[in-house]
Amino acid sequence: MATVDKSTADELIASNGFYPGDPRISKIVRYTNQWDNECYAIVYPFEDQYRYEKSAHCTDVVTIWQA
Repeated sequence: MATVDKSTADELIASNGFYPGDPRISKIVRYTNQWDNECYAIVYPFEDQYRYEKSAHCTDVVTIWQA
């Protein structure tokens, strides 16, 4: 799992989840962190696909792209 900025998330969506040298990602999630900042996270197939669920640290969770 990695947190990326919006432009990187947009690039990954445009490339259908591929980034040179990395395995294809399985989804991109947008969420609001505990400091009320909008964040984007990429999730790889080998990671927990449900790690971004609503919690005190992660609200307004939306999957914005999925393979």
